[in-house]
Order: sequence, then structure tokens, then C-alpha cells
Amino acid sequence: VNLTLVCSLWRSILLDMPDLWTVITCYTTSDSIDAFVSRSGDRNLVMTWMDVETNGDAMYKATREAHTRIHDLRTTSAVLIDRRAVFEDYALSGLHKLYLYNTGNPTTSILDPLKAGNLQELDLHSKPHLATWTFFRLPNLRKLRVYFDVGDGWDYTMMDQLYDALRSLEFIEELILEKLVLHNGFEVGEDAVGPTIHLRRCSKLELSG
Repeated sequence: VNLTLVCSLWRSILLDMPDLWTVITCYTTSDSIDAFVSRSGDRNLVMTWMDVETNGDAMYKATREAHTRIHDLRTTSAVLIDRRAVFEDYALSGLHKLYLYNTGNPTTSILDPLKAGNLQELDLHSKPHLATWTFFRLPNLRKLRVYFDVGDGWDYTMMDQLYDALRSLEFIEELILEKLVLHNGFEVGEDAVGPTIHLRRCSKLELSG
């Protein structure tokens, strides 16, 4: 935004380039949030809303005014739960990619207000839990990246839960699972052989412990 103050020529050029104004974050001033929404024109937006308290009113206004243009959202389950009414009124129908940091163990029901039927990419940071596997069943997912936070390691059915979740990824093209480690409950015996799971459309698979 400060570059628009250099001179009138720079300001005119920058204001005529809506692609420069498409990244909106709660970690800036409310005036900047307003400016980015208005100056981005009809372009798709990348929105970062990680904190309920930080510039909450400005982020609410940005969501209300540009909800159909939000293509990429980076947020937390806490924001989705606390601001549920905002998304119920202003659905993110154009949302294509979601970065979600889960706190607690919410299921995919927290996504219902978004009405994001075209969601194709999900980056999920979450503890391994029964609720986590519900995200594997989102109907139109093409790319799924799951980064498991430190779990309790007490659930000895964790591998079976994972196998069941993988079977639901019928259309997945890219799958990345990180921190498949013992303290997250992912224990496999030396001679254990898991079930055969077909991911027929998957062209990229990364598993790490």
C-alpha cells in the first residue's frame, strides 16, 4: 500500500493492476484490508484469517463484500466455529483451496457454512483422531495434504482407521501424509502387511514418519 504514496504516477499504475491486491491477511491494518478488497476488482482472492480477535470487523467486512471471490483460504477451526454466522450468510462458493489448522477435534461439519462445493485442495494440520478421517470423505478432493500434530499414541486402531480413510479417496490425484509416527499411534509390526488400497488416479504419493 505504501508504494501508492511515492508519486501520482506510481499510484495510478498500481491502482490499475488488480492482481497486485489479491492477498488479504488479518495481520495488517483494517484500512489495508479494505483497500485490497476494493482494488482487487473481480480477481480471485487469497485470504488468511488465522485469529478471531485480530481485525475481526475488517475481516468480516471483507468476507461479506468478496465472499464469492475467495479462492484460497488459510484459517483455523477456531475462526470457522466462532465466525460461523458470517459464512452462513456469505458462503464461499468459489473456494478451491483450504489450509486448515485444527484445534480440538472438529469434523467436516465445521465446513458446512462455507458451502464450498468446489473445494478441491485441502492442507490439514490436525491430531490423528476419528474426527480427522471425516475430512478424507470430502466429495471433490483432488489434492490432500495432512500434517499430523503430536497425538496421544494410545489408540491401537489408528492404522485401521487410516486404511479405512484412504479407501474413501476415490478421485484423489495427490496425497501427502506427514508424521506417520509411533507417538501418533501409527504402529506397524515388522512383518505386518496392510490391506491393498487402490488410488487409481493418484499420481503423487508421499508418506513420511
